[in-house]
Amino acid sequence: SAGVTDLRFGNILESDWRDRDRFAAGGDARTPTPLPAGVRCYAVAATTAVTLSEDEAALGGDGIVPVASALGRHQDPARALRFDEARVLAGMNHLDLLARPAVYELMRGWLTPLATRV
Repeated sequence: SAGVTDLRFGNILESDWRDRDRFAAGGDARTPTPLPAGVRCYAVAATTAVTLSEDEAALGGDGIVPVASALGRHQDPARALRFDEARVLAGMNHLDLLARPAVYELMRGWLTPLATRV
């Protein structure tokens, strides 16, 4: 589907796929799009590996998303995402991110200080 293809190739702007065959392989024509300025941004990635490693490639991913992709890593620095904080959690898959207490606690820790500033 078009939505799955957008996710697969990371297309987030209409210009990333307009006038192109969205299902054809080709070069990376996406427009580099940084995270918004002035907004704290966080990322959590999961890996099915039971222990963490410095080598993100060795971690694999959560069964759907590779760790490097979840953390916004890219060979081209203009396309890499610069999160304020990011964490990799071991021993869980993609759907575990929805309900594991460790994920909730991590997000709560990130967001609680923000709520007290209001």
